[in-house]
Amino acid sequence: MGLQQPEDQGKSREPTSAESIAVTDAAPAQSEETVEDEDVEATEEVTEDVMSLQDALECESGGSIPSNGGSISMSHGDMTREPVDYQEASKTKHWQLAMDEEFRAHMENQTWKLVDLPSGRKAIRCKWVYKTKLKADGRIARHKARLVAKGFSQVAGIDYNETYSPVVRFESMRTVMSIAAAEDMEITQFDVKTAFIKSELDETIYMEQPEGYVAKGKEDMVCLLQRAIYGLKQSSRVWNLKFTELLQEYQLEPTTADPCVFLRKVEPKIIITIFVDDGLVCCRDRKTIEDMMCYLNKRLEVTFGNAEYYVGLQIIRDRKERSLCLSQTRYIQEVARRFGMIDSRPTSTPMDPNVHFGAIGDGEKERMQGVPYQEAIGSLMWAMMGTRFDIEYSMSMLAKYNSNPSHEHWLAVKRLIRYVNCTAKYVVRFGPVNSQHTLVWYCDSDYAADVDTRRSRSGYVFMLNGGPIAWSSQRQPSVATSTTEAEYIASCTAAKELVWLQRLLAGIDFEQTSPTVLNIDNNGAIRLIHNPEFHKRTKHVGVQFHYVREVQEAGELTPVYLSTTQQLADILTKALPADRFSRLRSQIGLNLLNT
Repeated sequence: MGLQQPEDQGKSREPTSAESIAVTDAAPAQSEETVEDEDVEATEEVTEDVMSLQDALECESGGSIPSNGGSISMSHGDMTREPVDYQEASKTKHWQLAMDEEFRAHMENQTWKLVDLPSGRKAIRCKWVYKTKLKADGRIARHKARLVAKGFSQVAGIDYNETYSPVVRFESMRTVMSIAAAEDMEITQFDVKTAFIKSELDETIYMEQPEGYVAKGKEDMVCLLQRAIYGLKQSSRVWNLKFTELLQEYQLEPTTADPCVFLRKVEPKIIITIFVDDGLVCCRDRKTIEDMMCYLNKRLEVTFGNAEYYVGLQIIRDRKERSLCLSQTRYIQEVARRFGMIDSRPTSTPMDPNVHFGAIGDGEKERMQGVPYQEAIGSLMWAMMGTRFDIEYSMSMLAKYNSNPSHEHWLAVKRLIRYVNCTAKYVVRFGPVNSQHTLVWYCDSDYAADVDTRRSRSGYVFMLNGGPIAWSSQRQPSVATSTTEAEYIASCTAAKELVWLQRLLAGIDFEQTSPTVLNIDNNGAIRLIHNPEFHKRTKHVGVQFHYVREVQEAGELTPVYLSTTQQLADILTKALPADRFSRLRSQIGLNLLNT
């Protein structure tokens, strides 16, 4: 699984005790209006860094959320506490055993050899990182110690060259799961143990010997790394290249749409998605999956089982109904707990439709010093990317003020946390449906919505087998001079996503056999998509926005008029009243489990 970054790298400054901000909402007895207007005063300090995206994965996969002073207690006492350094870890038996296991793995894999440090070269430092892995029910699964290189000290051109490494896109993952559910495929997840140290390095890198494991009589020697190690800038890349090569040897080829989605066309077909060292395998035949796992285990150390958590999402299946649900309940509740809002008063919408934010000056910077605004936005981002399309619009609006938020913006973020907390048990559901694997597309815009620039907002959602697989809410790149132009620009943005999704589906042998229907609530935009009409009013429209017309002429989409009351993408363009918001949220596919 994933790995914490070294404490010296990319770590945001902790607020001092004087700067610490309370984010605990008032007691439920207060009115909602009182809760919204409460001052940001100290009742419960937030002094920990927000969980990173990789920490989020660990949390959803059954791990604990790390902090700067240890883990959040989950009734296991000292057993779940994560040491901050080697000195603390070495005093506890289970952490010492975990370090011994990690060091032994490096010795068996010949990760390095001890040499004298050449003149003119520097050895990068390393550190131990600790993680208590928990099961889905909260019980301790294992204590994991990992040796991490402090890659931030690497020098470009000397210690590394290329660093890019892809991971599966959320849209790809949801698409594959949607199809697997409808086709009643077996879904297996696997994890490659000590994946990075299975990959050889091209560069010459020297590293100090790990603390607590310095070879006697060779204290002045350093480790010449022969294999990748966690923390190096290029480790993820060399691992991805190695694993891709292994999969290709098994006749699994990456798709052109997503290099982390693989297909083996030989029957029974296999579809695989890869997120670093975690994978998901879908196939109609369980024996075929087991044979593949045996193949991988001959070359790597792989553990596998029924899919329960993947890239931070809980997977809940009903094989009889051919349905599949994705949930981030646990992660969302931990976010609410992190910001002291687990018991906050619920709210029915993520944003007040009567509130409109504009540009602010620097007057509130001092007041907002130490408020964890960016941390809160970053935490909610993972939920939005995974399943929570219902907060995409609110997140897009509030993220604009990351560098200079006001007190009003902070109250809006708190409302957003309250909303996701009270709807934490909502899940995205795929199936059962009658028409399988047909893309459904809704696209909308909100004309001149941005009060600062008067730019319009585009929103779209793509659905497959009854659930959402892709969504977006973003401000348009230029000012539209009419609602028709705004809708036309919005359809162009979504057309790019459509072409990519069609390519992805074709890459896993589920090609769309007919043009995808574009549901749009503007007849003028539909006419523009078909023909270059309204010349006098549209001659200024940028060339790039005519891409949607090209896609239509290629037979890949058909625009169809849909009344505004039926436009599902409306939830992605503006803050809506509670009744309309909840109806659209449900129709797109986010509901309580078993409802």
